[in-house]
This record gives sequence, structure tokens and C-alpha cells, in this order.
Amino acid sequence: MDSGPGHPYVERMVNNGEPSVFRKTSLVIGAASLLFVASLSSPVAAGLAAHKAVYSIDLKSARASSGVVGVTGGTVYEFADACSGWVVENKTHMVFNYAEGPAIESAWAFSAWESKDAKDFRFTVRHARNGQIIENFQGTIARQEKGGAGVARITKPEEIEIAFPAGTEFPTEHMMTLLKAAGDGKTIVRRVLFDGAGIDNPFDVNAVIGRESTPHPIKAKGGEAFSESPTWAMRLAYFALPGHESAPNYEMELRYRKDGIAEHILQDFGDFVLKANLRRIEKLPNSGC
Repeated sequence: MDSGPGHPYVERMVNNGEPSVFRKTSLVIGAASLLFVASLSSPVAAGLAAHKAVYSIDLKSARASSGVVGVTGGTVYEFADACSGWVVENKTHMVFNYAEGPAIESAWAFSAWESKDAKDFRFTVRHARNGQIIENFQGTIARQEKGGAGVARITKPEEIEIAFPAGTEFPTEHMMTLLKAAGDGKTIVRRVLFDGAGIDNPFDVNAVIGRESTPHPIKAKGGEAFSESPTWAMRLAYFALPGHESAPNYEMELRYRKDGIAEHILQDFGDFVLKANLRRIEKLPNSGC
């Protein structure tokens, strides 16, 4: 899941065997990271579903060199329409078990407000490892025009400025770009993304989009039923800027519904892969805008 459901924070074993923060993805979990090329009056923009989704997180595979032998946890992801902007909240809790050494408990919380005109973005991140806060910051972006270059100003515990180039998109804007491209039959989309989930932003994201599936309802148990919707499998590779190496920092594979709901997510960090499955989903009240 981009600061979407595709966005849990992960721990990784480094060369000296000590665990360190590698990166949260998305999830996107969504969802994930998301887009806004279409106009606000388009069917895609109007069709995003306000919802609260619960995903389980497990280890799908791992190389022996990673040291990771098991991962359990979950993510609660909320996406809502706040009239002038989109609101996202993502809370992820995971326990990493290693072949050597004690288990590590990771708790990550992300919240953001993103204006519908794609000019303003506010975000907050709080990350704890084994109960100790290791990351706690908030940031703001205010640019003159949609798609313009700008600077993210991070505060707490110290002030940091992160520049990003023209053409950069924010999470929901990016998701909507992907969904519109999928609906138009495009198979490759490349954008620069600033998701606010870490100070290692922005990223050059290359997305490969599969064929549209036959419309089907959500299979998660509980909650109010969502209408049938086509879905698209997408593979997103995240590269560091400026100019990337042959290998991405990490990759994410997910299946998006037309309304922006991610049905499942795989997060590939090279030496291990996490899977997130949708377990429960419910509709959130209409904003009345």
C-alpha cells in the first residue's frame, strides 16, 4: 500500500546483522501511492470510495541471507473525502522474527491531507520499534500550481527541506493517475511521487498495468457491500532520484478496483516479500460535499 494501503513500515537485517529501518511502502497499503491527472469532475475522481479497510500482513517469502523467518501483523487503512481534499490514515503493526536474535515489534502510523487541486499536502509520521519512538515528524507542501516543482518542509525533531521536481505527484493524485491510465488501456506509467511516508522522498515510480478483469464484488467478510468493479493488477517499482540504478529500492504489486480500493498487495524488498490480504472493509459516511 503508497501512503495508501501499500505503505507499511518494514525492518530489515543489514550486513552487520543488526536490524534497521529500511522503508515503509504504501500499502495504498493505498493503497497505496495514488494519482490525479484527470480533472476533478471526471468519473474516476468522483468514483473513489470512502472506506475503512483492514489487511492482514504475513511473510510470503525470504532469502536465507535476510535473516527473516516470519512476519505477522496488520494494517488499518482509512480513505475519506474531506470536500476540499482527501484524507488518509494508515496504522500498521508488525512483528518480525529472525533466525538469530529477538523478535522486533514495529508500529507505524501515517496520516495525510491532500488538496484536490494537487497543490497542498500535509502529512504526519510516527514510528516505534519495541515501544520506543524512533521517528516522529510532520511535513507540509504548498506549491503554486498543480504539477509544479516545490519544497517539502519537515518539522520535528529538526527542520528539513526536501526539494522535488516539476511533474511530481502526491499519493492520491498518483493513484488516480494510475486508475485513469488503466481505464484508458495504458500499460506503462512513469511518474515522480512524493508520498510523505519518509524523508527518503521523492521516488521515480514505474508502473506496469495488466489487463482489466471481469467486474466482481469485494470478497472480504463483514461490513456493507460494495458494488461490482473491474480491477487491474499493477506492478510498481520505486527508484531513488535523481536518475536511478538498474535495481529499484523496492517493488509493490497490487490489484486496484476502479473505486481505489486495493484488494491485495505484495511488497518486494529484494531479500524478502510481504503479502497483505484484505480481511474486512466498510463504507465511511458520505462527506456531503
